[in-house]
Amino acid sequence: MPTCHACGQDYESSGTILLVRNRAQQWVLLCRDCHQKGVSPDHLAPAPAGPDPVASAALPARPLDSFAAVGQALRLLRARRHQAVVRDRTRRQERRPVEIAVRFRLSRDDVVHTGTVVDLSKNGFRIVTPRRLEKGQVIAFDGHMPLPSALLALFRESAEVRREEPLADGRWMAGARFMQRQATDGANRRRHRRHPASFDCLYAREGSTFLSFARVCDMSQGGMMLYASEPLVRSEPLHFRVRGETGSFASGDLVGEATVLRVIPRQTHHEIGCRFDRTRVEPRRVAP
Repeated sequence: MPTCHACGQDYESSGTILLVRNRAQQWVLLCRDCHQKGVSPDHLAPAPAGPDPVASAALPARPLDSFAAVGQALRLLRARRHQAVVRDRTRRQERRPVEIAVRFRLSRDDVVHTGTVVDLSKNGFRIVTPRRLEKGQVIAFDGHMPLPSALLALFRESAEVRREEPLADGRWMAGARFMQRQATDGANRRRHRRHPASFDCLYAREGSTFLSFARVCDMSQGGMMLYASEPLVRSEPLHFRVRGETGSFASGDLVGEATVLRVIPRQTHHEIGCRFDRTRVEPRRVAP
């Protein structure tokens, strides 16, 4: 009977258990409820299950918890092989392995990031970077990089992220394709520049009176980024109160409603990207 490594509940049906691999390339079992809640497998201790069922492509000497879990891993291996075959068949240009250090930024954002391009063609590339690039984001390269003129001419085009994959060392690998500059206008939803911040935030989820604590790490006119201990759900509404000590709300608290746009699990916390729906500044109450 398989057991979820997050909540510890036993399940009789193998269809409700998912086999997930953490950053250490170890396998853990998660039920569908914990997986939908965004429980990160990096904090869970895997069961002693022998070799990696996907890497070995064979049944381990001792099954993980049930034969259904191993069968699911084998089906995942077949799906990855099929995706690789389809990708090679539909790719117009041959990718060549390279190692090029580049600087880039997201569209409508002034923050410069660094990365390494590991393969390159006329239509696209793969890049390894410490920052996670989400599917659909548009990136633009720095035109003053110390590169040959032929490469600079290629990197003058913006690129759209098509896929992402976490690496074992904590970095991210993203596949992107070059696109015309005219198509980049309006591709990213961020319209305001983010500023680093360090404020305390209390928020309540929709339909709940329980207050949770989070830390504001950056803020703009349109939203903010929270460091929270619990995973939230995308498109979930929040009621929040940010206690400011400096800035435009030094004598009051920023109160309002926000919508969760993205949730990124980290090792010690969850990054919650929020968009402001309604905001106001309330005078801070001082105890007599």
